[in-house]
Amino acid sequence: MKRFLLVILLLLSVVPLASAQVNWTWTYTDQCIAFDMAFSDDGYIGLAFGYYAELLSPSGHLIFKKPTRGIAYTAALSDNNGLVIGTEGDWIQYFNASGSLLWEYKAKGAVTKVDVSRDGKTVVAGDSSGYVYLFRDGKLAWEKRVGNYTWSVDLYGNRIAVGADYSAKALDLSGNVLFSSQYKGYVRQAIGSDDGIFLRVAAKDGSWSEVKKVSWDGKELWSRHFDNLVRNIDSDGENVAVVGDIGSLILLSSNGSVVYQVPFLVSTLEVSTARGYLLAGGDKQAVFVAPNGSVLWDERFNWSVKNVRIARDASFLAVGYGYHSLENCQETIKLLRLKGTVEPTTTSEAPSYRLPGLPLVALIGAGLVIVGYLLWREFRE
Repeated sequence: MKRFLLVILLLLSVVPLASAQVNWTWTYTDQCIAFDMAFSDDGYIGLAFGYYAELLSPSGHLIFKKPTRGIAYTAALSDNNGLVIGTEGDWIQYFNASGSLLWEYKAKGAVTKVDVSRDGKTVVAGDSSGYVYLFRDGKLAWEKRVGNYTWSVDLYGNRIAVGADYSAKALDLSGNVLFSSQYKGYVRQAIGSDDGIFLRVAAKDGSWSEVKKVSWDGKELWSRHFDNLVRNIDSDGENVAVVGDIGSLILLSSNGSVVYQVPFLVSTLEVSTARGYLLAGGDKQAVFVAPNGSVLWDERFNWSVKNVRIARDASFLAVGYGYHSLENCQETIKLLRLKGTVEPTTTSEAPSYRLPGLPLVALIGAGLVIVGYLLWREFRE
């Protein structure tokens, strides 16, 4: 039996490494860690990279690298490449497409989240003092205290979804509260959609989590409970991707039903979704899943995965991985331009740009077959 258990452990350690390498379009490396990244529709990437705001072109060229007031913690990018940065030094800063600092504002606490309209004219931000801020054309329109700590803000059309302390709120662009609801856990994320807001609610001690959807007037539409910690969610305005210490990568539809559920035993911190595709990262591994739930590829890196993003139209994706210590830190960003159709499919046929390599699910299946055979031999002996 000891020999059998040893073989199982060896299989579990080898299976994730068996996937082929991805043919990345380009790679970019810089010192320190990218705490956040954001795509424009044209494939530009805005980065909150250490103490800098950075903008990369679709070909991987560094357009600008500008210092920020404190660690750049959160980023948002408009379609005209206006880059908004929120810093732990309490500043909200707006850089134009050439890197000029157009305006900045000192918040009342460390900036936890920023968002920007597609035209770059409206900016929202939340901070660690429980405030939400809205700017129009670089001018502060209003600020409102919504709690003791603002976890999340999301600008969706003419409304703002907010997670603060144990509450979820919706605000209009004049700062009026459309609803405010209390929950038993921290509302760590609030993401807007056409017909409501996706919420990630987590116990203070991380012992349980819930993913919910509420209407813009606060009515609960559905809720799913997890006995472990959901670490991140993301939505493209239709589906919502769910990852964490839950043993799976899950995509839920707008009505809360499971679109697909892919086994993944790694604790997963990062996720992004668009048009049914799901990109997730945990530990040193990233996985890319098609709309039909098949794993297109999985890849392991030398260092921990820090960021994953898919562009809104699923034409680009990016993975950031790196390390940090007291002496040194570094992160590498890899971008993949997706070729061929990106339209969602519900058939078992893989998309035309599927990359070479064995899917993770197939590898796990093969491993289970081998384990079953070894178990049969063990019982015979």
